[in-house]
Amino acid sequence: MRAFYHKNHHQNPIYILERYLSSASGIMAYLVVVDACFVT
Repeated sequence: MRAFYHKNHHQNPIYILERYLSSASGIMAYLVVVDACFVT
């Protein structure tokens, strides 16, 4: 199972989804900070 996961690491949709969610959460946190700076 580990070899299979390592072999298909870049084609794994869960891996891609986790990468997208981590980057999206970072973008959302950045936007929240910017929005808070503009509001106050």
